[in-house]
Amino acid sequence: MNLIKYKERILIFCLVVLLVPFNLAMGQAESEKEIDLNVVVYWFFGGLAVVFLVLFILKRLSLIRIERTAIMGLLAGSLFLVIVLFVFSTYQITQNLKNDKLRSVKNSLNAIAASQANHIRHLLRTHKDKINFINMNKGFVGLLETFVDDPKYGSLYDKVLDRLNKSLHEEFDEIFILDKNGQVVISTDERKIGQDRSNNDYFVNSKKNFYIKDAYEAGTTGESSMAVSAPIISENANEFFGVLVVRIKMDNLNKTILSEDSMVGTTESYLVNKDRLAITSLKFEESAFLKTKINEINIKHCFKDKYSPGEHAAHKEATVFQNYKGVDVIGAHVYIPEMQWCLLVERDEEEVMAAINKDISRIWYFTIGIISLIILIGIVFNFLLTRSLKREVETKTAELSIALVSTKKDQKELEKQRLATLNILEDVSDSKGELEKLNQKLEARGKELSALKALSDDLTSVLDVEEVVVIANSYFDKFIDFSTINYLIVNPTQDGSIIYNTYSKEAVSEKYVKESKSHLANFLSLQKDTNFKAAVKIIKNIEPKYYGVGLDNAKKSKPVGYEYYYLSISEKHLGVIQVVHTEKQKINKDELSLLRAIVTTLSLSIDRLQTLTLAQHSKTASLVESLTDGVIMFNDKEEIVLMNPAFSAYTGFSREYFSMIDLYKLLSRYDIQKMVKKALNKGKTSHINEVALVHHFYEMFITPVRDNKEQIVGGAIIFHDITFLKEIDRMKTEFVAVASHQLRTPLTAIKLFTDMMLRGETGKINKEQKEYLENVNESTERMVRLVNDLLNVTRIESGRLRVEPQEIEIKNLLKNIIAETKPLAANRQQKIIFKDNNVSIPKVKLDQNLVRQVFHNLIINAIRYSPEKTGNISIILSQDNKKTFTVAVHDNGIGIPKKAQKRIFEKFYRADNAIKSITEGTGLGLYVSKMIVESSGGKIWFESAKGKGSSFYVCMPIKGMEKKEGERGLAIS
Repeated sequence: MNLIKYKERILIFCLVVLLVPFNLAMGQAESEKEIDLNVVVYWFFGGLAVVFLVLFILKRLSLIRIERTAIMGLLAGSLFLVIVLFVFSTYQITQNLKNDKLRSVKNSLNAIAASQANHIRHLLRTHKDKINFINMNKGFVGLLETFVDDPKYGSLYDKVLDRLNKSLHEEFDEIFILDKNGQVVISTDERKIGQDRSNNDYFVNSKKNFYIKDAYEAGTTGESSMAVSAPIISENANEFFGVLVVRIKMDNLNKTILSEDSMVGTTESYLVNKDRLAITSLKFEESAFLKTKINEINIKHCFKDKYSPGEHAAHKEATVFQNYKGVDVIGAHVYIPEMQWCLLVERDEEEVMAAINKDISRIWYFTIGIISLIILIGIVFNFLLTRSLKREVETKTAELSIALVSTKKDQKELEKQRLATLNILEDVSDSKGELEKLNQKLEARGKELSALKALSDDLTSVLDVEEVVVIANSYFDKFIDFSTINYLIVNPTQDGSIIYNTYSKEAVSEKYVKESKSHLANFLSLQKDTNFKAAVKIIKNIEPKYYGVGLDNAKKSKPVGYEYYYLSISEKHLGVIQVVHTEKQKINKDELSLLRAIVTTLSLSIDRLQTLTLAQHSKTASLVESLTDGVIMFNDKEEIVLMNPAFSAYTGFSREYFSMIDLYKLLSRYDIQKMVKKALNKGKTSHINEVALVHHFYEMFITPVRDNKEQIVGGAIIFHDITFLKEIDRMKTEFVAVASHQLRTPLTAIKLFTDMMLRGETGKINKEQKEYLENVNESTERMVRLVNDLLNVTRIESGRLRVEPQEIEIKNLLKNIIAETKPLAANRQQKIIFKDNNVSIPKVKLDQNLVRQVFHNLIINAIRYSPEKTGNISIILSQDNKKTFTVAVHDNGIGIPKKAQKRIFEKFYRADNAIKSITEGTGLGLYVSKMIVESSGGKIWFESAKGKGSSFYVCMPIKGMEKKEGERGLAIS
């Protein structure tokens, strides 16, 4: 074999090899539908190989004649173009690498910002929940509506202060209460008491709603703080009494931002308020709180998001700007609308570019090496080709002489070469097929990884295990072939409690589900974990929560395959997943790999939620345990989950042997179960003013408990000891009764002697003396009425009032009362009209003195508060049905203001317009009337508007009153 043929064979082999990148370039262009600079390099190689192959074939067929110098020039030019393309391709690769790295850094900063923003929002919600819990104390309203000189004020003050001090957690600087005028009434910092805060934001903005004041520097302590405030309103939320304010240290926000594991190197995170001032610590600047102004591009884009999100789309890419230090950084931001804050996360460009430049340097070193190798190959090839030219000239004559002899031999050799070329092409074709299969596998793997990343992202912000299961179902349904999946997850906050769910991808029968449940129970019974063994009895007695396709008993399919996967972290078992499939279904290797990856991701999410749940449960339990009020907490299944020592002390029951059924029996006088269901189903709070237990009296509240999504997850029953207040009320009633009895004797004597003197029995009196005596007599009569009203109140409240019903004509009784009051109406030039609508009401057994007092009070009030000369009072008697009758008293007087209507039946209460109209009055008439009517099984109510008159209605049963033994009857003036 001579040198020329040897070189030609080498050239053929090189041309065939060059066809490989040509084919790859074609394949890439077809699959990606676009050509970048790298593809152009592949195309160039392919085109160059084709040109050389065509020229070589034409030359061998003697169709053209090409000088070797032309071939050398073509090769040199081609090498030059190859080097140029290599340089441009490397430049494009480095630029893409740089952009990808910067985008990766940007995405990382965005993720950190989103995570910290979620933590900050959670912290704000936690502060809101804490102040709302503190604000539930009824003593706040009691303190604010009690005057300072009231004897009760001191004890109320001490109780409220004790409550505030117990609520003063380590993250709180101060807790204080403002009255409705903005004055500090009580505070954990005694220096603040009496200060005027009426112009402060946390007072102005909290009169109706919950409010969080932006970060500020406390005037007394000089510490960085933020204030959380809530209105103190009456129980029915109709009257504002003051504001509860909690001043919170900013340390929690600093810890939330600086405790991130990702905050390494030059990475910095900080908060900026709406005035663009830093409100958290800066990593590279001391004393920055409300002093350092942030005017960089990052903060401008953040506030721009607030008004027109999406306008600065270019900022989504990794851009470089200067931070507050004047250093070039890459940053991300999140706007927190609740506080009008911006959270900024930034990293120095120098730190980021240092790592990127290392990778770019390696790529350029590699490219320079490749170019050097190509140049070296070209030089060697040129040397060999030049040296062979000389030898070819010397041997040309010899070759021609033996050309005929070697023709057949050359033909055979060429045939072998052709076959070798065909084999190489076939190998190349096979390699292309294998590459396509590998590409398909890589695409499938990429989809799986994308799915796992999406699942992880979806589970990041989830705070409920049930929602975790729903999200996992959607991914199982999309990627895994199965019939049903059963989830069994251990509840960390309650022993023996589990979460048991079933997801059906296809319709199955109840028998199918029962067989799956039985197999799951058998599997659990073989496990060593005590939680799994305890779950065996539970799942046999309960039905799972269903998702997916519903049940269809017409389906005949049976479960023939079971696969179990533990939800676990290290050696800690969180639960188990049972995958069930029919005979036609089978999980292949690829699906199995993805399924296990999803299970691992699911385990991590459940472990995170269980850790959070346990921590929250521990905090709640500690808080409830420390309360002086008795507290029972129950779940949505009406099962007790927590009972504090105070309740055990009240009742003598222990947690181990007490249930909600026992509570219902203990308080059988009240429909406690109905109130509990009302809290669980409707989210309504129930209140019982007085509950008697073991010689003590308690005020009881039944309130719903909600999770972070405002879903009702249970409830709480709170017992507040009011025995001391009841004792005080009893002593007050006895004192009033004794004082009233002692006052009646001298008042009666004064009235008797003044009457005698006015009648002239003690001698003649002049005009001036008579006027004085009449004033004394009138004042005495008012005092007697007041004493009688007080006696009636004490007798009714203490249950010592005697009731002696007799059959009376209600129509005649009303006429007699109207006749008694007509002189007063005539004196005021008013009209009284009585209408009975021709009703025929039978005689009713009533205590005439009690009923007379009720209607007399209503008619006298109508006369007093109606205008003189134009006043019209109408009394209407009607029969509603065979069981009740109603008496209505209408007037066109001053009416009752809306804000006073809720208190109109309270003891000693009079509306402001009533006091201005008539200064006399005790505020006891309507209270006594209400007590008499309701104790007789009746009902009293009114309709009124300020300046438009009032209408009072009394509905009484026709069966009348029941006789009652007592010490005294009604005191009548």
